[in-house]
Amino acid sequence: MDWQPAFKVCYHCGCPRIRRLRPTAFECEECSRLLFINPVSAVALILIDPDDHILLVKRANEPAKGKLSLPGGFMDPGETAEDGARRETREETGVEVNEVNYLASFPNYYRYGDTEYIVLDLFFWVRIKDFGKAQALDEVEAVTTLRFDSVDPDQIAFPSVRQAIQLFKDRWPALRGASGGR
Repeated sequence: MDWQPAFKVCYHCGCPRIRRLRPTAFECEECSRLLFINPVSAVALILIDPDDHILLVKRANEPAKGKLSLPGGFMDPGETAEDGARRETREETGVEVNEVNYLASFPNYYRYGDTEYIVLDLFFWVRIKDFGKAQALDEVEAVTTLRFDSVDPDQIAFPSVRQAIQLFKDRWPALRGASGGR
């Protein structure tokens, strides 16, 4: 992927002459400032109940409006990934969780308008007693629960979320015995 368009001008001096040094490293020809393309961090949480149902959100906004995803989003400055996963889940569904368990990370691309962001998605999971308090809140059209082994990958918004759900399915027999937080 060609990231040159990401830097139309140097963010330090405003010079439009940017030279590529490596695939994700650039240098301003005027002030010699080094510019890098680095991923932003996002988090998502798999909430699973005793009947092996997971909570999914129907996206209310683009990208992937109307598709299903896990509660999650971009991290705020100064927060841990675990805190970000808890905050995003609370903001999108109203569900409060305490301890969360790390599952995996996957690279992702997130197109918003005419900008494509390089993202590193961090996935967590937690056991929950029930989804009784879950509701569609911030940026969510609806919430739904499905048995995690019956989720249709074609209905999932992002490749990284599909990968995380598949990995969770594959690892669930071993994870089932883990504490899982609440």
